[in-house]
Amino acid sequence: MFKTKLLLLAIVPLVVSILVTSIVTAYNEQALIDENIATFRDKLVNERKNQLKEVTQVAENMVERINPGNSQARLAEVKTALSDVQFGDSGYFFMYDKKGVNVFHPMKPSLEGKNLIDLTDPKGNKVIKGLLETAQRGDGYFNFMFEKPGTNELIDKIGYASW
Repeated sequence: MFKTKLLLLAIVPLVVSILVTSIVTAYNEQALIDENIATFRDKLVNERKNQLKEVTQVAENMVERINPGNSQARLAEVKTALSDVQFGDSGYFFMYDKKGVNVFHPMKPSLEGKNLIDLTDPKGNKVIKGLLETAQRGDGYFNFMFEKPGTNELIDKIGYASW
């Protein structure tokens, strides 16, 4: 009986110690995994933002080269030039005037001519107003939700707005 108690006194602390060490190790590993995932996601988002800015600058350069003559003819040329330009799996260009009226939307032509200044996404973001304000501050990024092209699914989007 004494040997059993002695054996239990030796084994129980060892088992508890191993158990506590295993739990702490698992927790630390999960925290490290979570941190790595967040870092990886941030890098992907920043890379996407850089690509978005670059492709927008290319499109702006393209538009600048279009004949600055008659504004209606120029707008038609701009729309034609940008209508087939897509990037990534769901990226495209669209345009609004200063009042929030859609001038061009290749994925949803039914929006053209409509004032969408009060368009609000499910998160409460004033989408067009936010994009216009971002552009007027000197270009930049704006996060919002909008339908993914070809679906009715609302997804998080990052827009790069420029004037």
